[in-house]
Amino acid sequence: MTTGRGMAVADRRTPSRSGRAPVRRRHPGSTIGFVAGQTLTPRESAILAAIERRLSNPEIASELFISVRTVESHIASLRRKLAAESRAELMAAAAERRAASVRAPGTAFVGRARELTALADAVDRHRGVTIVGPGGVGKTRLALEFAAHRHGERLPLVVELEHAEPGDVVARVARALGLEATRGADATSSVGVALASHDYLLVLDNVDRVGPAVREAARAFLRAAPGLRVLATSRTPVGDAGEHVFALEPLGTDGADAAAVAMFLERLGAQGRRPAAGDRELATRVCVRLDGLPLAIELAAAVARHLSLDELAARLDRDFTTLDRAVPEGRHRTIETAFDWTWDLLDDEERGVLCRLAALPRSFDMDLATAVTHPGAEGTVLRLLDHSMLVHAGGSPRRFRLLAVMREFVRARTDASTIRDVLELHAVYHAEVASEFIPRARVDDSPEAMHASERLCPEVNAALRWALAARHPTALPLATSLAIGIEQYGSDVDSVRSIEMAARDELVLAGADPEQLLVLGCAVANHDMLLVDELAARALAIAHDDRSWLSAHHLAGLADTHRDRGASSLEHLGEAERLARLLGDDWELAGVHQTRGLALRNPSIADPSAAIVEFEQAMRGYAVAGDTMHVNNARYMMAAIAAQTGVEPDAAAKWAAECVDYASGVGNTHELAHAALVQQTLEVPEAAASLDELIATFRRLGDLRCLGRSLLLAAERTSAVLAVPLLEEALSLAESAGDHGHRAAALERLVAAFSSEGDRVRARAALDRLETIAGPDAEAAARSPGLTESAVVAAARLADGTPVP
Repeated sequence: MTTGRGMAVADRRTPSRSGRAPVRRRHPGSTIGFVAGQTLTPRESAILAAIERRLSNPEIASELFISVRTVESHIASLRRKLAAESRAELMAAAAERRAASVRAPGTAFVGRARELTALADAVDRHRGVTIVGPGGVGKTRLALEFAAHRHGERLPLVVELEHAEPGDVVARVARALGLEATRGADATSSVGVALASHDYLLVLDNVDRVGPAVREAARAFLRAAPGLRVLATSRTPVGDAGEHVFALEPLGTDGADAAAVAMFLERLGAQGRRPAAGDRELATRVCVRLDGLPLAIELAAAVARHLSLDELAARLDRDFTTLDRAVPEGRHRTIETAFDWTWDLLDDEERGVLCRLAALPRSFDMDLATAVTHPGAEGTVLRLLDHSMLVHAGGSPRRFRLLAVMREFVRARTDASTIRDVLELHAVYHAEVASEFIPRARVDDSPEAMHASERLCPEVNAALRWALAARHPTALPLATSLAIGIEQYGSDVDSVRSIEMAARDELVLAGADPEQLLVLGCAVANHDMLLVDELAARALAIAHDDRSWLSAHHLAGLADTHRDRGASSLEHLGEAERLARLLGDDWELAGVHQTRGLALRNPSIADPSAAIVEFEQAMRGYAVAGDTMHVNNARYMMAAIAAQTGVEPDAAAKWAAECVDYASGVGNTHELAHAALVQQTLEVPEAAASLDELIATFRRLGDLRCLGRSLLLAAERTSAVLAVPLLEEALSLAESAGDHGHRAAALERLVAAFSSEGDRVRARAALDRLETIAGPDAEAAARSPGLTESAVVAAARLADGTPVP
């Protein structure tokens, strides 16, 4: 019997089909599953949900405390509203409505197709999957997109747990199902029965604060419902033995089709911004700075409504305070509010370790992490990885890092004294590691050593920059270790600049002996010849014994060679050779022969055959010393001079090919570029790299001499109009490095390029600059070091008014 408007009397509480306590259905209210604008009444929605669970009319009546006749009346209404002619069609309509209730954001879903497919595979293979990743990486969005579009035959049920307490977890799932347990009912069992009625996909979003409660509830649900799949999102794994952790990384920022850049540009387009020239380059710069973090990209795109991309990129280079927006309120309004969510979950030990790790300039392995924190911190580091405060950075041994936006967030909460302490420990640690690695660098060109150098050199470089700024005593050993590392394994422009800074630092110079000055001079010889001159003068001034005089004379001979002071270079190198033989130092003797080969090929001496002999002697000496990298480097120089002078063109091609084979085998990019430059000079059809690739490589490596050669060669092979910017860059590089030979070559060719274009004013200006090297007449030009024969002819024609071809 019923009373009033269908309310059941107390004695109607009969057991349901399951034998468990009855449950009441209710309208889901404002949960994620609510469908805006739906026309069903709350009672109709409750009955439709019960039909979805395959309950019969008497079971529905018992569960909802209404009569069977009332149930039948509501079912008839549902059939009319949903155009369903059978109970099966009502069940299908219920499933469709539940799938449609998943409310993914309205913005385009960009750059996650691969992850969506991988997640579908994971959910098929595992009953419990947790998407984990740092705040703002897009865990919720991926889960909602999957629930909305890739759920397959499973019915999606989304439950938001961001503000839940541990005791609320089961109740929130029950509400999403439309269930309300009666007093004393076993709510977990009732929800389990409901979930067993279909193959559900239960999405539990933002479970960070209620992880243990979710773990227990999910276990019970999975036991009760064989067809159930549970998909959770969290910054930390839930911790169940059967859990499959699906790690979600930030969007990629590399390549023409970088997902992060595509997302940023799409968001700009959605705001009505028309793409402009240079937008992609600036967008890439923004996305790289933001580490491809989707939330940060969303915030940056919102800010771009008010700032140009240039302004935005410049501000982000300084800090991330620009990343704010008025709406929505909550943890995704700013980067800081997003990260505060996880920061609050850390204990004091985790916060302390994270602050010290955030003070590091780059990524770190476990050994470095413990060196700057405390012994036994490994467990804390692993917990921070579980919390997604740290991310994997690859490498072997495995390295880790903080995302740039996370790092700034944490550093803002770190004392300045802590940061300084960490940076000092970082510098001391790498000075010690480098001191152990460098002694074997001369004789170890294995791929393993190359990879070790690739990991170590950037860290030493960062440590050196700090040590120079802090005037710390590790600056000198760090600088010399870095110099040897880039000489043996390949340079990069940032490391070369750091060594230049060290070579000009009075504190470093005050402690450097001639051997260390020679090491520094060799590292910057292709970048700043004037600086090499200064280092050589200093070495000669402080030398006091045979070993130091050997280094001083070698460095002075190197400086003279690069400035094409032929007689002086041979004098210094002769004395260096005598001392190397006296000391029995095969490696230094080989180095002296190699430098003499460079001197003999210069225009002031121009004896390529003698130069090749010196390079051959250098190869033999390096081989005796066990330095196969320098054996190859001397072979490259033989190939280069043979190619440039035409002395032995067939041998040059052979030597260059051998250099390519060597460099490819050990993975030495710098040596491979050297060999490819010779091949380009010889116009070898299958050169190891194109001229465009060589220009980019030498620019990245900081090898300005070879960059200048590549630009000059590229200018020879293009039209006068296109050659001008190449020649002007080559000229600028030569002038900044004090390289008279390449400066004269660039000016000479600029004269020809301007003349061919009929630009007599610029041609005359180039010849006037050439005169500052050559002197006002052809005779003076002929005496000037570094000038090519064509440059002398150009100067002579200027003197007698002959048109320049």
